[in-house]
Amino acid sequence: MDEVLMKYASMVSKLLDSEKIFFLHAMPSDSLSIEEKEDLVSQIKNNTQKFFAGNATIEQHIELKAQPCAEDFNKTIEANDIDLVIVGRKLRGQGSHTTPKEMLKAIECSTLFVPDCAVADINKIIVPVDFSGESEQDIKLAIDFAKKNSAEIIFNNVYTVPSGYSSLGKSYEEYAEIMKKNVEEAFGNFIVKFDLTAIQYRSIYVLDDDKKPADKIYAAAKREKADIIIIDSKGKSFVASIMLGSVTEDLTDFDNEIPLFIIKDERESVGFLEALFRI
Repeated sequence: MDEVLMKYASMVSKLLDSEKIFFLHAMPSDSLSIEEKEDLVSQIKNNTQKFFAGNATIEQHIELKAQPCAEDFNKTIEANDIDLVIVGRKLRGQGSHTTPKEMLKAIECSTLFVPDCAVADINKIIVPVDFSGESEQDIKLAIDFAKKNSAEIIFNNVYTVPSGYSSLGKSYEEYAEIMKKNVEEAFGNFIVKFDLTAIQYRSIYVLDDDKKPADKIYAAAKREKADIIIIDSKGKSFVASIMLGSVTEDLTDFDNEIPLFIIKDERESVGFLEALFRI
């Protein structure tokens, strides 16, 4: 997992023009000898030299923390003004019992979940859009990635048929078609505010027929063979008035194979230590 994570982190740090990167290793205890700690640091350095050789301008730091290190983890984020936490994600049933959803609630900044099967290459980006202000920063990040990596952006809107449609004298299918046309028009009006010059992009629209938008987003990403999903931690979906926060949390349940980049603007989580003690 370390090699997959570092290789991916190396790629992302280049795309983000990162200035500093911190490698945090949680030790089984604080009773390790100086020699044992030095050996751990040496092992980490071997990997960093292997995967970050081309990132010489990035300032690197290695930290060892004894478990539970939740409080120190948050202190590291705050003290160093960390913008992004990159977390490895193993297949279900392996590794930590802390779930991605629990980590998402606890981590106070943007979070990137990298599965152990991830390839450090981004050729196709899927961005769920709801035409909100929160969607705008997702799109800006996707555009930045696309420009630097010549990637294609796929904008995905999950729409729904409002309750009470039958009182208007139309069938569910007829009203679904009306709603699709509405979101297509809304997307056209929304996307013109972004500079997509020389960027390959397209939009897809998926009907949410069971009020479970997260599985529609993930299914679309799988179908399109996306290399990464970029979504905001909060927002409001168009028409359905579903809080995107819950959609994002639910998406962590589905996403086992595709890297998931969750953008957080504000430090609104409950705190890593408090969350960990509730697990």
